[in-house]
Amino acid sequence: MSNKLETPWDFANEYLSPNGKFILQFGYVGEVAMGAPLSGECFLLFDNKRFSLNGMFGGPIIWNENSDKAAIPYWTENRFQKLAIIDISEMKIHISDKDFTVIQLDKFKNDLIFGIDSPIYRTEKINFDIRTEKYVNVIEVK
Repeated sequence: MSNKLETPWDFANEYLSPNGKFILQFGYVGEVAMGAPLSGECFLLFDNKRFSLNGMFGGPIIWNENSDKAAIPYWTENRFQKLAIIDISEMKIHISDKDFTVIQLDKFKNDLIFGIDSPIYRTEKINFDIRTEKYVNVIEVK
């Protein structure tokens, strides 16, 4: 991965966890609509196994410092985003109740996720505490 700023329109194909044991990797990725951010399939790789994550995801992805959780934008059918928290120890994806326009993640530290929503128009800061936020869905990673 280069040092350039990653955006929802231009992000890496794979993200290695800080401990080097896990990889989140995109498969097919395309624009949600013409000129819109990217969306695609995503896979979790570790111990020579490949798990397909159920849903359509965007980037960039951020890992927490312990390599046991990652945050990733999750696209809904009506083209909004929710924040998805991938919990490696539970092998579950927790989908936020809160809707976002376009998520651009920056940092995941001490159960807090930082970033911005809508980086181009009416930008708002994201300060998401995974312990206190509500979740609308939990998806098993199989």
